[in-house]
Amino acid sequence: MLQIKNGDPVRFSGDLEPLLTGLPAEEIKVIREGIMRQPFRVVALRTDGSAEVELSLAHETHFFHVNAADLQLIV
Repeated sequence: MLQIKNGDPVRFSGDLEPLLTGLPAEEIKVIREGIMRQPFRVVALRTDGSAEVELSLAHETHFFHVNAADLQLIV
């Protein structure tokens, strides 16, 4: 099994809905479309089993706090 490190490109296999709650509808649409084309990048792995990931799109970057077990390394 490959170890995920800071800076690695990853796919998120968890539930997106809690991450998108409270965001404007247009922003949710852009994020959903971006996830299909662009991998997340690990910003920080935490000792509690979570991770901070970023999704960089054309004009903005979104950061999410997720469960590290829901990340799949892109090789």
